[in-house]
Formats: sequence, structure tokens, C-alpha cells
Amino acid sequence: MRILIVEDEAKTGGYLQQGLNEAGFIVDLVQDGLDGLHAALEGCYDLVILDVMLPGKDGFEVCRRIKASPVTQDIPVIFLSAQDETPDRVQGLQVGAVDFISKTFAQDEMLARMDTHITLARVKKALEAERAHLEERVRERTEALRQGQALLLTVIDSGPDWICATDREHRYLLANRNMANGLGYAQPEALIGRFDCQALPCDGCDQPGAPRCDWHEEEREVFAGKTVYHDRERITLPDGSVHYFETFKTPLR
Repeated sequence: MRILIVEDEAKTGGYLQQGLNEAGFIVDLVQDGLDGLHAALEGCYDLVILDVMLPGKDGFEVCRRIKASPVTQDIPVIFLSAQDETPDRVQGLQVGAVDFISKTFAQDEMLARMDTHITLARVKKALEAERAHLEERVRERTEALRQGQALLLTVIDSGPDWICATDREHRYLLANRNMANGLGYAQPEALIGRFDCQALPCDGCDQPGAPRCDWHEEEREVFAGKTVYHDRERITLPDGSVHYFETFKTPLR
């Protein structure tokens, strides 16, 4: 893992660099705020350790610029300062730092905090990548369903038959154009959500969705898995005219 240290005190920077090298990190050390900013934006670091007081640009401005770049905004930044004052801590967190450590740090504490923040950053990146992948899959699936629905509607609209699908409450889920037009509707969408007895009057129904009519008795059998066929079924249309249809009802599996 690569670490960038931006520290103008050579002794502190050298001590920290040596300790991190011994811990197995690849460490770059710069002593100027502007050089540190260029290094952070151009390099590929897992974590940046920033002094607050720096020549060129102070640590707060360097951190702000790092977090403003889409390329480096997810890199965790730890501030290192000789001043352990609350306003500095607050400002550091406000510009995007994840931690604030005094220069009197213990090596073990520094390594533990670094490991925590690097792990959190990697988990966050992995979660964001997984979310983006899932969102793309949802978009692809949604488009595939849209295309499949469009193809289905094209197929069922292409023949002379009346085709529909209803739910267990006897509401239309789908109807083709021939059926909608035959029932007096300009578009099939006008049927969706209506009770079948609202569109096709039938004997024995006092209200839409009533459970007593013969149609609904048959539909319960269909939902139970039975296929029902009539070679001559009497159907009264909304205009009062009576017609005889060959009907075929089957469960959708």
C-alpha cells in the first residue's frame, strides 16, 4: 500500500517514513503543501498524512483540494499537528479529513488508525462498485422487461382473437387491442385495473368483483390449475348485444 506524507519538519517526516516503511508500506515524503497537492493528485495513494502548517499551501487547503477532485476524493486523509486544539480538529474534519493525530503519536496507534481508515475506504469503494453494478443490472433488466412487454403486446395485438389476463380479484392485468375496441374502449390501457364485470356485464353479479357469477367460479378453478374450454360461450357485450365465443382459459405459469 502506498502512503503520502506531507510534512515540512524533516525529523518528524523522516521518523514517520521510516516507521511506515518498516511496517511494509511504500511511502513518499514531500515537505511543501503545493508539492504535496501535486503528488496526491498525480499519484495513486491509499492514504495521505498531512501536516497542518505547511509552506506553499497549508494542510487544510491541500485536503480541501484533494477532496474536490473526483480522482482523489475517496483517499482518506489524516492530519498530523503539533497543536492539539479543538478548532483545528473541527476544521480538519470539515474539509474532509478522517482523523487528527498529534505529532507526539505512538507508532502502534498511528498504524492502527491507518489500518482502520484504509480498510473503511476500501469497503466503501467496494460497496459503491457493487451498488453501481446492481443499478446497471436493474437498468438492463428493466429494459429487457420493457422490450419483452412491447413484443408481447405486438404479438397479442396481431391476431383477431380477444386476449386478456386477470388477477385473483378479477381485475384486468392485460388486454389486447381487439378486445378493448370490441368492448368500446379506445385503448387497452383503459381496461387495466377494472373488474371484468365492469367491462362485460354478467348475470348474477350485484357489484364488481362479486364472487357468485359463473365466470368467477370458473376462474377459481383456473387459478387452482385447471384449464377451461368452451366451444360456444354466451357473452353479453356492454351495448346489450349477445354473442357466442369460443373461449379458452388457462393459468399463467
